[in-house]
Amino acid sequence: MKKLLALLTIVALFTACENSQEKNASTESTETTTQNNPNVFGNEIIMEKVADCRRLPGLLDSTTSVEIKLIGSIADVCQASGCWLDLDMGDNQFIHVTFKDEAFVVPKDIAGKTAIIEGIGTKELISVDMQKKAAKSEGLSQKEIDAITSPITEYSIEATGVTIK
Repeated sequence: MKKLLALLTIVALFTACENSQEKNASTESTETTTQNNPNVFGNEIIMEKVADCRRLPGLLDSTTSVEIKLIGSIADVCQASGCWLDLDMGDNQFIHVTFKDEAFVVPKDIAGKTAIIEGIGTKELISVDMQKKAAKSEGLSQKEIDAITSPITEYSIEATGVTIK
């Protein structure tokens, strides 16, 4: 009886190890596929219904958030770690892009390139007081701080995926 119990234990261990190895192999395969495309960060994006980034304000007219896929030119990238980027909407307006759950970063040298971003787009109204506090903490002159007289709308996306063209 002890031999049978020992044999069953050994079989169970080998079976568990094989299943674990198969699971790891399938996970590695998925990760490798994403890693094999050096232009994809986070989730891969299906290239359907991609809007120009300049359309985001219009898409957020009647709501404060929207699930979206946008394409646009990268204006700036976090130079510390690649943990955010800004898309240029023109007219000195930008969409600030962060990455959901900080699950990925992008290269620091992609400014000027085109990106497709998928995620949740939002808008936020920044009051005059908040702008002035930010300007003061940035060390702007009193003249520059006094020039802030109206609220502004800031646009952002929490991205689940980024593809660089």
